[in-house]
Amino acid sequence: IGQVGPDQGDEPSFPGMLQSRLNKLIRLSESGIRAVFRVHARVPSGPLFRRLQLPQLDTVYREKIATFVFRCVRSLASPLFLDFFQLVSSVASGTGRATRGQESCLLSIPFLPGPAGRTAIRFVGSVVWNALPPSIRLLTDKAEFQKLLKTTRC
Repeated sequence: IGQVGPDQGDEPSFPGMLQSRLNKLIRLSESGIRAVFRVHARVPSGPLFRRLQLPQLDTVYREKIATFVFRCVRSLASPLFLDFFQLVSSVASGTGRATRGQESCLLSIPFLPGPAGRTAIRFVGSVVWNALPPSIRLLTDKAEFQKLLKTTRC
């Protein structure tokens, strides 16, 4: 799933996760669609993608990350990845009551220094997951999760 880079230690990241590379992929996909359908370069790509019923590349990227995090949070991923994401403290300090984080299934966002930290799956996955509505984060069925994820803009 991920690669280990020399500056990332043991922190896996997805290939091309840097924002500059993602932007390049988006521009390339837009250029390719324009070339295939013979649309001028000055025509905005958003309406073209919608007309062709194609998802934007950044949307697909966020869906894949959210699905990976779902598998980790629900213990459906490889044991190597299960500890990557931590729910916000499930018990308030000594009171025995659940916190809002547990009720809404929020993940703690780790501090990972440097530019590599911002692209690490632990950081990006937590940010993407926490941006999802609680109704989607609380689902336990993978098929239902993916169905709702595709109909909701994350």
